[in-house]
Amino acid sequence: MDHMILRPGELHIVMAELHGIGAYIENSRIDFCWTEADLYGPMTVKQITEGKHVKRGVEAHMVTLQALFMLYQEAFFQEHLDLLGRLAAAAENLDRSCADGSCEEIQQAHSEMVKVIES
Repeated sequence: MDHMILRPGELHIVMAELHGIGAYIENSRIDFCWTEADLYGPMTVKQITEGKHVKRGVEAHMVTLQALFMLYQEAFFQEHLDLLGRLAAAAENLDRSCADGSCEEIQQAHSEMVKVIES
């Protein structure tokens, strides 16, 4: 027994992480949003916040992250309308290039899009 090293597996590490996230968001009402949006039932939400339902837990937190990021992005672009217009124009240019452009045109449009994003 002296030569054995116990190591938790990946599943147990993920479960512990999900439990930690669940404890952190416990009073934030995010769990209530999951129920109200009909994403999950109350028992599933309880299992998610306790870290006992890995697949649904990861899915719930990813959906929440995506929704919060969309709200953040919307607020950001309300403050920076000029940047929104430049990004939309660059995206349309890239879309046109992908539809009927040469490889060089696509690379050029992509470079322009990256420059706008980095600005």
